[in-house]
Amino acid sequence: MTRCAILVSHPIQYLVPLFQALSEHETISTEIWCNNDFGNKPFFDPDFKKIIKWDIEVVEGYTQRLLTNISLRPSTNFFGQINPGIISLLLSANRPDALIVWGWNSVSHLMAILIARIMGVKLYLRAETTLEYETSLPFAKRVIKKIILNLFFKMFNGFLYLGNQNRQFYDYIGISHEKLHFMPYCTSRFSKSMSRRKLKKIRKFLFVGKLTPKKRPDIVIEAFKCLCVKHPELELGLTIVGDGEMRPSIAKTCGADSQLTFHGFANQGELQQIYQAHDAIILPSDERETWGLVINEGLASGLAAITSDRVGCRTDLIKPGKNGDIFSYGNVDELTSCMHSLVDGTLSVQQIHTTNLSLAKIYNHDVGAATLFGLCND
Repeated sequence: MTRCAILVSHPIQYLVPLFQALSEHETISTEIWCNNDFGNKPFFDPDFKKIIKWDIEVVEGYTQRLLTNISLRPSTNFFGQINPGIISLLLSANRPDALIVWGWNSVSHLMAILIARIMGVKLYLRAETTLEYETSLPFAKRVIKKIILNLFFKMFNGFLYLGNQNRQFYDYIGISHEKLHFMPYCTSRFSKSMSRRKLKKIRKFLFVGKLTPKKRPDIVIEAFKCLCVKHPELELGLTIVGDGEMRPSIAKTCGADSQLTFHGFANQGELQQIYQAHDAIILPSDERETWGLVINEGLASGLAAITSDRVGCRTDLIKPGKNGDIFSYGNVDELTSCMHSLVDGTLSVQQIHTTNLSLAKIYNHDVGAATLFGLCND
């Protein structure tokens, strides 16, 4: 039986369905190595600025190993993950035949990559970097980083790209196409019940995310107010779901307008009901939003979607004129226009449903699991 290990910083709630799908394979034994226990136990999220404990099980249905972390300040940052147990696991006679590393930004990840390479373990990298983010860096840093990554990436047998923007990053570094394997960024496995819901009309808008300048919840509120001025006759609504440094100003703004609702932080179990109560989701982030999983969740619940032209998932999940639209980052007028086109029925609700369902057949964890099975059996 082929042995496969996946190294992650901690049990990640969105990856649980993938890990469970991998555990179902009869000829491949998969073990998830976790550097921290965040998510399974309460942890402080610096962006949400609160202690979080997910209300779903994140360590059930698959085989996982919690590695001892000797970092003085455990976190998901570079020096927050120091797990010497990785050394013995990779030197052992029972070491995995293949190791998939989720990123490289930690002491433990770099340790694992080096030892796996020395021991002849097949190495695959899954990272979120997009070309857009990379080219936003200062010129000197960008040139130096490209040289270093070009050498570093020679250690890997292959790369798992998440979508179009991520693939363009690997093209930019110079990775050959035969080393690139599609592993979609997503939140769930495929189900025929996905996108069963069909919208009747679009009136209720939604923002879900951390309330930080990167996410720009303020611009959603500004555009929504402009939309309300244009359509005073309609019962429009906008709900802001999230928490973070911008909470005081966002909550105050929402409290002063009856058409705005401030929900605050929502745990995983709440989100499905929230999506079902709305018609369209908006993600106006800058280029640091390397994907945007809330868009996956929204589309799976039948919603239309609008993103800025810097959100990583836009070229994969947003099909202008079919299930949503894309606006220029920071442009309130364009965002208002996109929202207006949804409200006035420019997009067919049947087209939204059909498009979302077709995307769900591609962007699901069963596709990612199949990719990993193929690599491990190669």
